[in-house]
Amino acid sequence: MAFVVCVLQDVFQITYDEAMRIMLSVHKNGTGSCGCYSRTEAEDLAKQVMARAREAQHPLLCVVKPASRSHDLVRMVARLVIMVVPRHYLPNWSERASGW
Repeated sequence: MAFVVCVLQDVFQITYDEAMRIMLSVHKNGTGSCGCYSRTEAEDLAKQVMARAREAQHPLLCVVKPASRSHDLVRMVARLVIMVVPRHYLPNWSERASGW
């Protein structure tokens, strides 16, 4: 959990409290939204998270997915939501993806 908080703070430049909120969401719900970014920015941030996870041999997965309808339409067209999920959710990815 401390690793996830540290990575979130470093990569996304967010406060400790916001990083804790995201980490707890990942821990309790299986996913946590790190924010809305342009496609290239989101993919770059996700690559940074995954590189740090691999380097530390930490089972963390960071994926980029289209913004949901709960985001305003302007953002939805050009933005993506970065989701952080534990790697053990990966085998159920297709089941979980259909429910998002």
